[in-house]
Amino acid sequence: MNTIRRYAIAAGALLLACQLPVLNAQKVEPIAYGDMDQWIVREIYESGVIGGATKHLYELGPKDTIRGNNAFQNQGGSPWANSNVLAKVAGVVKTNTSVFPEQRGNGWCARMETRMESVKVLGIVDIEVVAAGSLFLGTMHEPIKGTKIPKVCYLVGYLSRANQRPSGLTTK
Repeated sequence: MNTIRRYAIAAGALLLACQLPVLNAQKVEPIAYGDMDQWIVREIYESGVIGGATKHLYELGPKDTIRGNNAFQNQGGSPWANSNVLAKVAGVVKTNTSVFPEQRGNGWCARMETRMESVKVLGIVDIEVVAAGSLFLGTMHEPIKGTKIPKVCYLVGYLSRANQRPSGLTTK
């Protein structure tokens, strides 16, 4: 009986010793801009052959307005990306906006919609796509140049500022 008790105590001590490093390694960190109260507004000028309208694309990040048909890269340490994109297909500039900031109570949230987008230009470009609003941690590669391989357009994932994977994330 004494031997069994010693083995039980030794096993318990070993189990506790193995758990201590794991408990110290767990880290929960807030996601930057997770409260969704700050948005970047992008003003994009679509091609004249499809109407030449000025469209607005919205991105989570530090409050700013960016004018011009430039590819977007996450700013201000924002890890967020969404399905709002700038596309340049056969020289035609077109946008899709399906994620919008919307005020709720004392703050903001993301409104996501699903839309059918189509572009027809003199038989050169004839595209119809379903664009679903999505918000994710990662990056979107712009400009979109076609619809054949959509998975090459985005990178999903999150690394902390120390380039480590945290054990948990929170929005505040």
